[in-house]
This record gives sequence, structure tokens and C-alpha cells, in this order.
Amino acid sequence: MRKGLRQAMIVLGICMCLGGCEKETEAKTEPEGETVQSEDGDFFPESYSEETEKVKFECVVNVPEKFEVTNFHAPIIKGVSNIDAETAYKKYVEGKVVTEEYHDEPTIENEKGNDTYMLEDGTVIGLSGVFLYNTPESSIYRQVVRMSERSAPKDNFKFASGDDCTEQVKEELRSLGCPVDEYQFDWFSTSGEDYAILEKRALDDGMIDSQRAKQDGWTEANNSYEIYGWQLYEGLQVLPPWITSAMSRAFESYQKAPISAVYTKQGMLSLALTEAPCIFEHSDETLEFLKFPEIADILEEKYSALLDDAVYTVTYAKLVLRTYFDEGQKLAAEPVWYFEVTDGTSMEVALLNAVTGTEIFLN
Repeated sequence: MRKGLRQAMIVLGICMCLGGCEKETEAKTEPEGETVQSEDGDFFPESYSEETEKVKFECVVNVPEKFEVTNFHAPIIKGVSNIDAETAYKKYVEGKVVTEEYHDEPTIENEKGNDTYMLEDGTVIGLSGVFLYNTPESSIYRQVVRMSERSAPKDNFKFASGDDCTEQVKEELRSLGCPVDEYQFDWFSTSGEDYAILEKRALDDGMIDSQRAKQDGWTEANNSYEIYGWQLYEGLQVLPPWITSAMSRAFESYQKAPISAVYTKQGMLSLALTEAPCIFEHSDETLEFLKFPEIADILEEKYSALLDDAVYTVTYAKLVLRTYFDEGQKLAAEPVWYFEVTDGTSMEVALLNAVTGTEIFLN
């Protein structure tokens, strides 16, 4: 994650790892999206159930509808695409009263430098090749979050539909030079009543203290849409490098999507593009994927080899594209299976290369 964005988040007093206000030990089993099968019907089943003495599979197998298992080209990453910082500055900063600003020189990690502005009304703008816009009002929504979007409602509110607000977000990003057509956007709705329930749960779990709770309570005026977007490559969701570098960051949810926004009847309260889009090139090489049962066998061997008394249950599987830095510190990508596995008390993520079955170890 870029240093400039970290600086902006420090100013706001929030953490970009976004652990959420619900416990990570809860299993997430709701299906998301469509699944596909090969011609012989067993490449990627819609669900998978198997059981051994040590490992139990009870999982949805999530594969995007537009993914073509026999026509997937090995990806090449030519670089990243930065936003138009000059346009963003003119639109969000120029002519405003700036009370504080920070400017960091470019580093190896961030070749664009980091510019952060705090406006008179408390709004924070971050420009560092990526983009951050947070109004003071948005802070109450960022601290009361869901663990996952998978079971969240999609109800439309009177002030506008979720789809219309999503289009507004896309247009805003498009004006800043973001290639929104390369992203898959989605949204969910949270009513003021729902926020009150989430906040109470966060207070009970000790995720926030009473001083940070919304003092005047949650009402219908707080109804909001949370909008998020993931870059796609040939149908697969692209995971930024930082997500798959450590177990503490590996749980996939809307909170970690590179594009996020909160929209209420007041308008867009926050908008973030936290990762510069990868510039992909399609190679001539088409990859040959292992069938899911073969992948499942490899995962079963991993947990069966553990010398403990736990029984491990695989609750969720999803085919995604992992991006990472190779030995030459250049961005590379590979398709992987993302698994959520629980021992009954805690949950962890396991990643296996979808072509070779090789495990990607998480620190």
C-alpha cells in the first residue's frame, strides 16, 4: 500500500488493514457470484463435500461466470496506471481552504510522491498516484463495518438506487483517469437501524469504545450504500500484493477492495482508490488448470500432516488472481485458489496455485 495513503489514514486515525467490527472466527459460507463447469462437468463443481478423519470440505466453489477455464492466458504485468493527479487536485483541492498539507518525496515504493491535504471542513484528500477522499461525516461509517459483504442486503433507499449511486462513483473515478471498465463493481445497503445493531456489537466486542460511538444515535438519515470494486483479469478478481503477503491481511472482503465508497442522501461521503490498477498484457500461453478435486486433495494433505487434534473444515473456495513481487521485485500474477479453513475456534486462509497446486505461504 502506498505511503501517501498510509499518511492520510494516520491523519484520520484509522487503520487501513480494516480488521472490521466482527470477529474473524466466524465462518463465511454464503455463495457469491456464479460458478462454471468444464465440458466433462467436474472441473469446478458448484460446491464440494468430502470428509476424512482430519479434514472436512463443506464449501461453495466460487468461479466467475466469465472465466474460461480452457482459454485463460498467462498474465503479464507491464506496470501500473496512476490517476490524473492534476485533475484530482483541481477538482478536490484548488480553491478550498487548506489547513494542513503534507508532501513526501517519491520513494522506490511510490514513484509518484505523496500529497495529503486537510481542508477547513475536516475533509482529507490524498494524492499519490492513487486517491483518497474522506469527509468528516464518513468516519462514523468506517468504524462500524461488516466482516463480509456476502450476506449483506441490497435494498434500495428513497434518495437513490444502489445502481445509480454506483454509476456516480464510476463516473467520478473515470474523470480522474481510473480505467473503471476493467473493474467489477458491487454494492450493499445498510440502514440506520442496521448500523445501530453493528455498533452495539462492536461495543460489546470491544472493537470501539463508548466515546467513539455515535452520540445522537442512528436514524433513517444514515441509510447508506457501501460501494466497492475489484480489478479483473480475464474474469478473475485481482488481489493486490499486500493482501496475500500475510495471514493477518489475507481474509478477502469488501473492506480490502481497492475501490470503495460510502454514499448517502448527502451524496458521496468517501471515495478511495487504494491501489493503482495493474496494466495487464495477455501472453500467448494458455494455462492448464488442475481440476478442483485435485486441488482439494492437495489441501487435504496439507492439513492431514499437522500433528494436532483439531479437525479442519474448509468452508469457502474462490478462484482469484494473485499479484505479487517476484525475485526481481517486479509485479507478477498467478491464478490461485483462495480457501477459508476453520478448526472450530479460529479461521485461516490457505492459497494454492490453481495450475501447479503449489501452496503460497502466508507469514
